[in-house]
Amino acid sequence: MPAVEIVICTFNRAQALDACLATLARQTAPDGVWSVLVIDNASTDWTQAVVERHLASGVLPGLRCVREERPGLTAARQRGVAEARAPSVAFVDDDCHIAPDWIAQALSALERHPGAAALGGRVEPTWRPDIPPVLRRHGWIFAEQPHGRDDSEGAVDSLVGTGLVLDRQALVDSGWLDDPLLEDRIGRGATSGGDVEICLRLRARGGALFFIPEMRLEHRIDTGRQTLPRMLELAAGLGTGSALVTLLQTDLPAEACLDAAARENRQRRRMLLAGLLRRHFGWTDWRIYDAFERGRHAGLVRLRADDALRARLAGRCLPAPAGAGERRSAS
Repeated sequence: MPAVEIVICTFNRAQALDACLATLARQTAPDGVWSVLVIDNASTDWTQAVVERHLASGVLPGLRCVREERPGLTAARQRGVAEARAPSVAFVDDDCHIAPDWIAQALSALERHPGAAALGGRVEPTWRPDIPPVLRRHGWIFAEQPHGRDDSEGAVDSLVGTGLVLDRQALVDSGWLDDPLLEDRIGRGATSGGDVEICLRLRARGGALFFIPEMRLEHRIDTGRQTLPRMLELAAGLGTGSALVTLLQTDLPAEACLDAAARENRQRRRMLLAGLLRRHFGWTDWRIYDAFERGRHAGLVRLRADDALRARLAGRCLPAPAGAGERRSAS
């Protein structure tokens, strides 16, 4: 049985998937310790033909493809975890290219941290050559992930979803596989937060998360997304997701949590406007930051209006009592 299974969830991005699989074909890790699982999230393009061509090449170990009809990244990732045969599962987005030693570095890190619930590495957006510097500064919209100035290896509070290596059993034990709380990017939708939920669930059960800088991954962003209008949309989606995540972690009554979050949201928007007027940052920066806060406001409004959603999310990712659900201790 392989030690890690690479799960690639894809929807109508056959060309990107083809390039992603090609980077996997250049891995230095030996066959037998890793395998590849593609989750076709009801694609209508030539995704199946791409997978069949890579199957015929025989280069990718254990390559297989499973079709998932339920729309959305969360549903596709659920299916990937359910179908996985390895003790560790790695989510790699279809528009990402991993370094040739990425799997070898992940396996080495798992040996150093045998109790880790999750690992993640450097995620570097690949920008178009003419991208304005003001947009390039906002790589966080595209899951850019360095942790600290020196990117040193160590425990962290959260990790982005692409390049996330998970202890499969820890994830199952967290309840996420049977009952995920947040939807994440349905179709070309912008709302996200599913990766944050996964990390919160693992940490709530005492799981440790580690950043491994040697695990290098390029996020090959489609140029159509590298525009101000699209980045504003994505920033707003991240803001909406952050509002839902806030409720997951609260130990306050839901209404009190939403009141506090709304006050903070108003204060942050005032501070952003003051920063613009004082020229702490420019007009484009302000629009992006404000889009995030407007998205967060929209998420809070949605929570106030939806009693069932509010009850479903409130306090669901609080830490378990000491000793409950402990995994083996991290090294």
